[in-house]
Formats: sequence, C-alpha cells, structure tokens
Amino acid sequence: MAEISGCGKGGWTLVMKVDGKEDTFKSDSLYWSNKIAYEVENGFEGLTDNQTKLASYWYTPFQKICLGMKVNGGTETDTKWIAINHQASSLFDVIAGDKFTATNIAKSKWKSLIDGLSLQEYCNKQGFNILGGQSNRKMYVRIGLVANE
Repeated sequence: MAEISGCGKGGWTLVMKVDGKEDTFKSDSLYWSNKIAYEVENGFEGLTDNQTKLASYWYTPFQKICLGMKVNGGTETDTKWIAINHQASSLFDVIAGDKFTATNIAKSKWKSLIDGLSLQEYCNKQGFNILGGQSNRKMYVRIGLVANE
C-alpha cells in the first residue's frame, strides 16, 4: 500500500477532487447533498486537477479521511496532506445534512497545508459544515478550520 505523506499508509479510496477556484463544489452546491456522481472518468486519472465526485462519497464508510490541498496552482507533488480521524458511514452522511460536526486536529496540522500560514489565537472552530464569520462576512466551510471566529 502506498503511503501518503501526512496521512500514512492505508487503503485510501478516492471520494472527491475539488478545485476551489471553480464553482462546481462551492459550499451551496447541490453536489454536497445529493447522490449524483460528477465526472467519474476524472476519478480514474489519479490525483490530477480534474474535479470529480465518485459514488464512494455516499457508499464508503471510513474511520479516517486523508485531506489534501494544493495552493496557487502548484503541482501534484506540491499537495500537502493531513489525516482527519472521524468515523462515519460515508462522507455524504457527515456533510449532506448541513449539521456542524467538530473535529479535533492540532492547529499545526491545519497550518501544514499552506506554507507560511498563520492563524489568530482564537481560531478554534474546525470540522464539517462550519458556518462562521461576522454578519457582513459570512463563510461556510464544508471541511476545514475557520479563522478569526
């Protein structure tokens, strides 16, 4: 089994590839709350930049997620990875209901995803389906950490 730096060895199953510059999987996209695959053929390419949502999103139980981020058009080898320990019957079951679910990951792990990242002291809201921000700057994060909460 291949080891993914930051996640370790495992029988990893691809669920989604999301490009944050595109609108396809923005936080209010119906793709988060439905069981409709998207560009399945892109899932067979491996870890390319081509977005996909596979049936594993709603079919695959898990105990750990390996989350990768590539920043500012970096290459595949520039992707940084972290493991999120969370048990569920599927990622769909965690995300589709829009209910906040907390995770407990060290800030240093979140910061390791983006070189040079700094976080303010009270950035403590992390998990799935985070609604945050101030009244004039609302934010909705499907998986992650909300800064300046």
